[in-house]
Amino acid sequence: MDFSDIEVGKQLRTGDPKAFEQIFFRYNSGMTAYAMKFVGDMETARDLVQDVFFYIWEKRDVLNIDRSIKSYLFRSVHNACINFLKKEEHKKVYGRNLFLKFFEKWPGNNSDDAYQLLLAKDLGCEIDSIVDELPEQCRNIFKLSRFKGLKNREIAEIYSISTRTVETQIYRALKKLRAGLSHYLS
Repeated sequence: MDFSDIEVGKQLRTGDPKAFEQIFFRYNSGMTAYAMKFVGDMETARDLVQDVFFYIWEKRDVLNIDRSIKSYLFRSVHNACINFLKKEEHKKVYGRNLFLKFFEKWPGNNSDDAYQLLLAKDLGCEIDSIVDELPEQCRNIFKLSRFKGLKNREIAEIYSISTRTVETQIYRALKKLRAGLSHYLS
């Protein structure tokens, strides 16, 4: 039985799984295509849409949807995409700035390429050494994230842990790296 957006919204607030199912099947593909236009990656688009649906279901009893559910869903996906893109840009800027700080602090920064390569190799060895000293789970998670490029969700699935735990382990690894490489920044 198909309900109008207003009826589906009311049914959703009561916790009716059929209303949620209708919303999902009615809007999932359109929301995913919309997200794909923003993020340019189908897997990320699907993840963002799933997060929106999860949020909708989790907060169904307190949601105050004062316009059509379709508008609410697409606005939610829009906001999720914007937040995702901001985080990605922040990661890029942070990584670029950290890299530049390492290299601008080195003596002889204007020296020949051989010297720069030697310093880069030395830094790489030091990073490897610090990473190898991390606790096993922290080290493995960090390597999957930073060296293999896996997303936090993918790592969480591999280890059957929460994405929050993955984020915490990556934070700890980065903290150890910053401390261990602080002499490059001073």
